[in-house]
Amino acid sequence: MSTSNPSADGQSEVGQVFEQFQSYIDTRLSNLENSLQSANHDQPETNDIQASNKKLQREADALKFKYKANAKQFIYNAKVDDLVGSTVEHLEKENPSCEQALESAKKALVLIQKRQPR
Repeated sequence: MSTSNPSADGQSEVGQVFEQFQSYIDTRLSNLENSLQSANHDQPETNDIQASNKKLQREADALKFKYKANAKQFIYNAKVDDLVGSTVEHLEKENPSCEQALESAKKALVLIQKRQPR
């Protein structure tokens, strides 16, 4: 006659079920965290909206000029300003060790903004 303890078997099964449930929850939370991080990092919708708002604002400001050539130059300078500005932001955020590139980009921004204030 084998003496098997039914309560020990039940506790072992409950422990296994609990471990499986814990593993499942950990996996789901990890996936959720990864998706939230990638959504916050990319944010293409927000960037697209901001870019279109900037473009509309530039075009509205360009209408104030008397000559068409001046308006074109204004829009061109604003685009360059945005590009250099985003470069500076990226360098500061992603690779602050590239100090020479960062300083050059900041100097370019100063030159652009000196000639064409925001």
